[in-house]
Amino acid sequence: WQEVFFVVAFTIGFLLFRCDKLGSGPGRAATSPSSVVPRLQRSGKSTEDIHSAMEAAILADNHQAAAETWRSVAAKEPTDLKTLRLAAHALVASSPASAADELVGHMSAHRPMLCNPAAAAAVLDAVAVVGSPATLEEVHAAMRDRLFIRPSAQLSEALLGGLAASGAAPQRIAELCAELQASKQRISPRGYSLMIKHFLKRGLVDAALAQMGAMRKEGYFIPPFATTLLMQTAAQVGRIGEVLMRPELIGVALPTEALLLALDDCCKKGDVTLATRIEESQRACMEGGRLPPQCYGPLLKAHAASGGLRALGLWEEFMQVTDRVSEGLCMALLMRCADARFLRLAEEVGRYLSTKGEMSVALYSVLMKVYASCGYHSRACDLYQDMLRRGIEPDDAMYASLMRFAAECGRTDLSRELFRKAPRLEVHSATAVFKALSRDKDADGAFDLLQKMKSMGQEVDLTVYNCVLDVCVCAGELARARALVGEMRETGPLDTVTYNTLLKGYCAKGDLESARAVLHEMERDGCKPNDISYNSMINAATSTGNSQQAWRFIEAMQRQGIAADRYTLTIMLKAMRRDNEAEMRRTFQLLDSAGIDVCSEEVLLNTVLETCVRHREHRRLAAVVGEAERSPSLLASISMHTCAAMIKANSALQRPDKCAELWELVVERRALEPNAITLGCMMDALVCARRVDAAVALFRKWKGKFEGGTTIMYSTLVKGFANEGRAKDAMDMWVEIRASGVQLNVVTYNTLINAQVRQGLVAEALQLLSGMEPDGVVPDAITYSTLVKGFAMRGDLDDAFEVFQKMRRQGLAKESIVYNTLLDGCTRHNRMDLVDSVIEYIDRDKIEPSNFTLGILVKMYGKRRQLDKAFEVFEQMPTRVGFEPNAQVLTCLMNACIVNGALPRAWDVFGWIRGSAEGADAKACGVLLNGCIRAGSMDQALELVEESYGLGGGGGGG
Repeated sequence: WQEVFFVVAFTIGFLLFRCDKLGSGPGRAATSPSSVVPRLQRSGKSTEDIHSAMEAAILADNHQAAAETWRSVAAKEPTDLKTLRLAAHALVASSPASAADELVGHMSAHRPMLCNPAAAAAVLDAVAVVGSPATLEEVHAAMRDRLFIRPSAQLSEALLGGLAASGAAPQRIAELCAELQASKQRISPRGYSLMIKHFLKRGLVDAALAQMGAMRKEGYFIPPFATTLLMQTAAQVGRIGEVLMRPELIGVALPTEALLLALDDCCKKGDVTLATRIEESQRACMEGGRLPPQCYGPLLKAHAASGGLRALGLWEEFMQVTDRVSEGLCMALLMRCADARFLRLAEEVGRYLSTKGEMSVALYSVLMKVYASCGYHSRACDLYQDMLRRGIEPDDAMYASLMRFAAECGRTDLSRELFRKAPRLEVHSATAVFKALSRDKDADGAFDLLQKMKSMGQEVDLTVYNCVLDVCVCAGELARARALVGEMRETGPLDTVTYNTLLKGYCAKGDLESARAVLHEMERDGCKPNDISYNSMINAATSTGNSQQAWRFIEAMQRQGIAADRYTLTIMLKAMRRDNEAEMRRTFQLLDSAGIDVCSEEVLLNTVLETCVRHREHRRLAAVVGEAERSPSLLASISMHTCAAMIKANSALQRPDKCAELWELVVERRALEPNAITLGCMMDALVCARRVDAAVALFRKWKGKFEGGTTIMYSTLVKGFANEGRAKDAMDMWVEIRASGVQLNVVTYNTLINAQVRQGLVAEALQLLSGMEPDGVVPDAITYSTLVKGFAMRGDLDDAFEVFQKMRRQGLAKESIVYNTLLDGCTRHNRMDLVDSVIEYIDRDKIEPSNFTLGILVKMYGKRRQLDKAFEVFEQMPTRVGFEPNAQVLTCLMNACIVNGALPRAWDVFGWIRGSAEGADAKACGVLLNGCIRAGSMDQALELVEESYGLGGGGGGG
């Protein structure tokens, strides 16, 4: 019976199944999507027809027609998902108020077919395209509350992505995310990705970053497209640097495309600091710390533009990961090296191209530009021979550049060779050759070249004639220049350049009268003198020491409405004398009133810095240095000469750390080789900061570049040892100098002798003196004065007098310093028997005494208890010689009064000090205070203290 029961049940079930499939009653609902098609076909229209009609209406922006088409079939049959999307699009666009009800109603009528997450997600996707965030949330709420569709990842993706796409506020989306998470619904990676994508399309970088952070907290991997799109958006709004440093991205390895976007943005903006930070952070995220090969290009370009030393390491690493560097990248690197004067990287790129045999005319041209920008014009010319060896022929532009470089470095023979070989003789090419001839002062060569140009049928215009005229002027052949001007008049009117060139010739000869005549001739012929004309006259006046005439020319220039330019300022600053206070003030006023940015031109900047250092204008110097340090353009392309001037200025301001920063910027980071001047200035800065060992280390590192060092460098080190009292190290340095073959001069020897004398090592000083003759160095007055000082300090005054007499016999005792040294030594060691002899020699040798001399004499008479004699010499010597006693002399006189027990007279002298321009300093007050205490005059001592601290109001006195 069990078997019979099984057969009966199977048969009944089969019959029921077949009836369900074959039944066709009017009230039956379809149970599968496949049944929709035949029924639509029976209604006269296929699914494809409905879909096509709706799609055409939507494309035609006729959403109402699309909605009506859908309504015509929706009442009869359920809609497939593709058509349902179009229906949602059309309904929301045409009837947003009723769209939710119609869509949910249709879905409710066909629950088995449409009440599922996939259909709901399809509707939400369509609503997001045309609807507002509010409409999207309304449709979602209706489906949730009326259809009871079960929450799913697909539905939340559609809702969150749709809201982000439709313009919902990020805060609202964040709230929905929190609601989902609170209901234990985990947002999928696709949901996060959709939000990130749409936020970034809307430019909402912060909202996208927040979702990336949430995504990482969930343990998801941020997809590459998201970080790439983030970099694109951040670059558009200028936030690459900020975005990459946000915590949401720390530790995230960027895909190559995103990393390239970030580095390219840094390269375009010249932000090498950010590029370095990106590089370091990404290396930490990548296996082996190795960057993708494509990323080296923008990194190298950024570092090359800044002249950073890091570029050399990157280039070396790049060579290990690639077989070939494109010509475009090499060209870009060389161009940046030229702007940044980054010679070392340019030479590395050049070596690579030479090894690969890929040098071209364009690459040679840019490499020449690098050498020229660094001032190495001769090395730029050397590349020409290398080109010829490789069978590469320069083009017209390169011939012109080479001729210019040859002129700059004085290689006249090469200029002429290039001129002969140039396929076309352009005027600018000829100008470079004429410039070289000017350097050589070869007027004959200039006229030969002029004749050659005429014979070749080349157009000889006024520019060419002016070049020939310039050669004549530089050669000093003014008669020939005048004759040429006569010939030029026959070809047409002269221009301002012609007159200025002729003017320059007369000014160079110091012939201001003829120069003035040219100015008058110029005005008569209708050519108005310009700034160059007046600057030539100003320079000629200052060269002859006639500063008043120079100022008259400046006044004339200003009356013509021509402002002082950087050349005018440079001329006047260089001519400024320290002994003329009024002229110094006037020159600095001219500088201030000119309104010229001192940092805009390196020659002017260097002149201002050097002038301020020379004249000890430290307040102005600090202001100019500060302005220069705040100029990114100046620091980015600073030349070695300017670097030296800046180091010297900072040293004068006692800022050795700033000197070190400049050195690091130019030599270490930009990898430029220092010249002898820059190295010497840096060594001197270290010596002045009492860091002579650091100066020695720096010298030993670089001396090989300068054939073992220069005399000035060694003298600087010797000065450092002398300042620090290291006499033995100074002697060791002397031995090293002689062994190196560097020629010693009298300055170095004097510094060495002074180092020994200051430590009382007279025997070593005499050894140095004996070494001067074999080295071909003749002792001068300073040499002997230093020895006199050494003997006097030790009290060996008889030996000191012997050296002094030798100086007198050789006619070297012409300055008061040696007499003062002897006087001081005799006074200190109580050799009063010799003092009168020195005074006699001062009178006999007609030596003009100074305040120092007077101070020593006052001190001496005070010690000898000859106070009246001290007052006598104090009163007579200044009157006879013509100088004012300074505060130091007055203090010596006051001390002599105290030593001789004449406190009232000391108070009188203190009154003179107090009334002087300098006033009473701490030393003068201290001397008088000690005198009052020694004399037991405590009331006067108290009065003096109160007055010094501004507590009293009286003056003392006997």
